[in-house]
Amino acid sequence: MENSWLSLSLQTDDASLIKMGNWFKRLKAFYEEKSRYYHNISHVISMLSLLEEYRSSVRKPVHVALAIWFHDAIYDATKNDNEEKSVQLFEVFAIDLNLSAELTKEISSYIIATKSHKTNSENSENRDLAFFLDFDVSILGKEEEEYDQYSVQIRKEYSHVSNQDYRVGREKVLNSLSEGNVFATKEFRDRFEEKAKANMKREIQLLQSGKFDL
Repeated sequence: MENSWLSLSLQTDDASLIKMGNWFKRLKAFYEEKSRYYHNISHVISMLSLLEEYRSSVRKPVHVALAIWFHDAIYDATKNDNEEKSVQLFEVFAIDLNLSAELTKEISSYIIATKSHKTNSENSENRDLAFFLDFDVSILGKEEEEYDQYSVQIRKEYSHVSNQDYRVGREKVLNSLSEGNVFATKEFRDRFEEKAKANMKREIQLLQSGKFDL
């Protein structure tokens, strides 16, 4: 995994590679925080695997990979500014590695887009962003056993929230995700859309029955 990260370096001099190695350790530590049950290194690996699977459809795979690594770098389920703080962390990385202002702006926009996951007309024109967002929520269209495990993991991340408040909040999130198309790309809609909507509908029913109560 570290070699995969190092391959994203846009500079190949020794100093840049050392910096990349240090950033790998830093990011890995974030994703291995004990409070993370779903938004952890496994989620990053899953997204990177999908990037490899759809690499021929992505215009700038290195840019998407960097967005994947940083999009959940800062994650505290008690806060609502995780995406903004993840962008700030990426901006520090960009300065450290001398990335261009244009590239920094592009990847930052990908990271902040995970806050709403809305696939508006602008996003649909950007295939790389569309695939990145679909990679992030691909779990919604997985088989029931894997999806249910994800649901349990999310509940654990919100263990500080009462059962009643969690049911209300989670249903709101699921209903929002279910509005219109779940996925931004035709490829993911064809592959996962039907299953994703069925999974979310089923989770709402399970929430109402107290299935995920702590």
